[in-house]
Amino acid sequence: MDLVDIKHFFKSKDFILKYFTENQIHNEARFSENDNLKIFNHLRFDALVQYSRDRNNKALIPVQYERTAKSKRRYEKIISDYYCEASISMIIYIIEDSQVKKLIQNIEKKVQKDKDVLKIFYGTLSDLSKNCNLIKFYNQNNKFIAIQ
Repeated sequence: MDLVDIKHFFKSKDFILKYFTENQIHNEARFSENDNLKIFNHLRFDALVQYSRDRNNKALIPVQYERTAKSKRRYEKIISDYYCEASISMIIYIIEDSQVKKLIQNIEKKVQKDKDVLKIFYGTLSDLSKNCNLIKFYNQNNKFIAIQ
């Protein structure tokens, strides 16, 4: 049910133009045929949002939901893959378990040597369920993505 709640949250926001589910990313032809979209299929994201503050400049932002922990080795591979892909500048991670968040943050710091360029922005399901017009997802440098 959590991915349904995440979908509902993003689809209700003005800055989100489109929402693609994991099923769409992994099964629709455009995500295996279009050179600009293939990477989202390859990296196995849970969702993808098309974000725009002004309707002209659009960005595709992948979304990952971590309900349970993966192995440290698995996270190292996943996060390394993110940082090897220059076309992805940000990823929203929705994490409930603070230990999982800490593990991912430590791996991200280890993988990404340039601490000024951190791609992962963190939030929780409870952040999404707040009745607020504006939700911010923060990276480890306190930079944020504002969704309204």
